[in-house]
Amino acid sequence: MSVIIQVPAGSLVDRQLREDPPPSVTSGRAVTEQVPADTEGRIVPPEGGNVVLSFLSPESLRREPEQVRREVLEAGSDAPPVVVLEVAEEIREDELAVVLQAADEAKRTVLLCVLLGTS
Repeated sequence: MSVIIQVPAGSLVDRQLREDPPPSVTSGRAVTEQVPADTEGRIVPPEGGNVVLSFLSPESLRREPEQVRREVLEAGSDAPPVVVLEVAEEIREDELAVVLQAADEAKRTVLLCVLLGTS
């Protein structure tokens, strides 16, 4: 399974993922999707997804791997589970690995949505 990372187009996190991608992005296990942002540089979670978790920053993924795993595994709808990050300047491999592992265990694609990529 895979992870789709949605980021505000042109943001710092978008540039980081394009210019210095983590190994999971380079290998294709995770892919990025640049989403047009509003005038403040924000995007909204996808309408077709099921928001299962929301964290302030990517560091929370490392601190709460069991919660990420549990919520993704227990996501009940047919819509893909969405993990929301309120803000991120970068996403590191160890943070992304938590979401990838949950996606693998659930045998589903998971959306990781960064609402504000600090312009």
